[in-house]
Amino acid sequence: MSKYHTADNLYVDNVTLMVKDIDKSLKFYTESLGLTLLNNKSNIYELGTKKRVLVILIHNENALPKERTTGLYHFALLLPDRRFLGQLINHFIVINQKIVGGSDHDVSEALYLSDPDGNGIEIYADRLDTLWKYENDEIVMSTEAMDYEDLIKHAYNAKWTEMPEDTVMGHVHFHVTSLINAGNFFIDTLGFNQMLYYGTSALFLSNKGYHHHVGLNTWNGVTAKNRADNMVGLVGYHLNVPKDEEEALLERISFSKREILNDENGRYIVDVNKVKIYF
Repeated sequence: MSKYHTADNLYVDNVTLMVKDIDKSLKFYTESLGLTLLNNKSNIYELGTKKRVLVILIHNENALPKERTTGLYHFALLLPDRRFLGQLINHFIVINQKIVGGSDHDVSEALYLSDPDGNGIEIYADRLDTLWKYENDEIVMSTEAMDYEDLIKHAYNAKWTEMPEDTVMGHVHFHVTSLINAGNFFIDTLGFNQMLYYGTSALFLSNKGYHHHVGLNTWNGVTAKNRADNMVGLVGYHLNVPKDEEEALLERISFSKREILNDENGRYIVDVNKVKIYF
């Protein structure tokens, strides 16, 4: 398991999505991605690996289709190593799974695709952190062509049947309307650190030196509306908070004047996009 995604790290460890067609969604997440259905109660379905829940689906057959809003750009599943990424590429070729593309980001190699409701997904493998580069105290990340041939060449020689059990939620990337406001919230209130200001439209944040646990961008426009409550997309996400940092987080939340609320899923606050953050 990644040392940047343990109980001692501040990071998003699962996401909750509203979907319209649960049969289509379950087929995609279990057969195409290889996640396991771990629990189902009423209209809520928990999927992940044998070790952890990664994605929670809320079925709403009357949900509105995806629109250009704030909220989820993509959630990113981090594989244990790049040989799994090559194996997954082979699997997608066999089942004819459509992808949006693939990129080499210097720190990682990543595939991009969408679920049946248009929720963005990244599946990636990190390069060793000893190979990460820095300039002016910021991580160096770029977007170059992925070397599919090399990934396939070094892939595990086995049929893809399930997501590796050490897969984690590597990061979550959000559409926001203001990098300043969103950055202040994720840094000053939640406790993340700035890793890279990418041009004028994206910001990457992390905890304890990871290249990024959170991405923020304004690519849907600075006037984008928040997702409607009955629209497919990101409903909430869970923040893993190290035990020795919980008191400090509660103090920062109090100082920010944000209200801590409770529902059937536990305590939460709302982020800059009015999305629930459970912790």
